[in-house]
Amino acid sequence: MRFLRKVAGTSAISVFASAINLVTTILVVRIFGPHIYADFIVDLAIISLVAVLLDVVPSNYLLFKVQDSSEWKGSLKSIATLTSFLILAGVLLVEMVGGFKQYSLWMCMYAIGLAVKRYNDIYYQSQGKLVMFMCLVLAGASLKLVLMIGMWAAQVVTMSGVWSSVAASLLIPSLFAVALESRCGLSIPDFLSTLRLLVRKREEYINYYVGILFKRLKDNFIPIAGGIVVSDSAKLAIFFLAYRGVTFAVGQLRIIEGFLYHRDSLLKIEGLHVYCRLALVLSV
Repeated sequence: MRFLRKVAGTSAISVFASAINLVTTILVVRIFGPHIYADFIVDLAIISLVAVLLDVVPSNYLLFKVQDSSEWKGSLKSIATLTSFLILAGVLLVEMVGGFKQYSLWMCMYAIGLAVKRYNDIYYQSQGKLVMFMCLVLAGASLKLVLMIGMWAAQVVTMSGVWSSVAASLLIPSLFAVALESRCGLSIPDFLSTLRLLVRKREEYINYYVGILFKRLKDNFIPIAGGIVVSDSAKLAIFFLAYRGVTFAVGQLRIIEGFLYHRDSLLKIEGLHVYCRLALVLSV
């Protein structure tokens, strides 16, 4: 029962954070206008596709390896550094070929923030610290809302105003969490050691790539296709708002998935009543 209370508490934080994000989305449309919002969602989906580079070592694989091997656990910072460079290069390449609707330099900061956030996600999930993981999400959502309102008050109602708020709200809490637990610092020998590990173990995780790519395409196809098919910004913004509502509901299942990635949590789930286990499995 203690485990189920933990799941319920973590889910409550997730719902609160998602609700704040939903309110922020509505405010973006009202403050910045449907044209900026529609272009922002399309560009956000494009960056999400580029973010497949973050899975140079697949998250599902890495989460369990970090729990089982000190070698992999020690490689997390190096992998985060490597993926930061990869996704930043990917975003700049898309800009060079004119792939974005409205480019902003803040997209680069957002890309780096994704890499740091992924590092924190894997660290906290492998430690079974889902509450801390969701508190970071809540902090980011709250900061984004404050920054959006601040942009409106300062009359910075531009695409840069949107991206600066989104990037800062992602990067600041993520870096704060890294500094809080003294996980900063990386040496060149550690980085080179991680590269050798990635090459040595590549056959263990390379088969994940196809599934990861198709999932990225599935998750971001609708926003990108909508931006191509629908030319009216107002109609596109309404469509994206409705789509956000659906993702708000589905996104809550991410909490259960997070518990299933932690070995001690899996052992606790085995001790639950069969109906409780069935409900958890069906939810994901």
